[in-house]
Amino acid sequence: MKSFTRSQDGSTAIEFTLLFPIFIAVLFSAFEMGTLFLRFSQLDHAVDRVSRLMRINQGVSYSETAIRKMLCQEIGIVRSCEDSMAVEVASLNSIAMSGARNSCSGTGKIVRTPGSFSAGKKSEVLLMRVCMSFEPLTPYLGIALNLVPEGNNRYVAVSSTLFANEP
Repeated sequence: MKSFTRSQDGSTAIEFTLLFPIFIAVLFSAFEMGTLFLRFSQLDHAVDRVSRLMRINQGVSYSETAIRKMLCQEIGIVRSCEDSMAVEVASLNSIAMSGARNSCSGTGKIVRTPGSFSAGKKSEVLLMRVCMSFEPLTPYLGIALNLVPEGNNRYVAVSSTLFANEP
């Protein structure tokens, strides 16, 4: 019995068993944060590019559906992109008067409100706000446990830009 209690056999396996889950959680958290930042930066870049097209191409009539398609083409790697996106484009004056119309903060559900899209007139200052809802890659592990609100398994990215249409 004395030799059993003093034996060092298997001590490495016990250390591995204790530390491996922590290592995996840190590894997947780093991966989740990397994809989170990638998605946010892709959304920002797409909003900048599409707002530039809207600002310069005044002869083209844009609809919310067309803007969503252009944004999804710019973003690229998001599944069901158009379904998880809401676009609001409105004159700065109308926003100051009535407030924002699309709701996307903290719920993970995208609400599209009729009348929240206006391509604007020449020389008009417009606010473009795009909300996207994403599922985490590892929803029950690591940092994703703290990212999603109230267990609905999605997090929301919001990107905004302010621009003036060309005269």
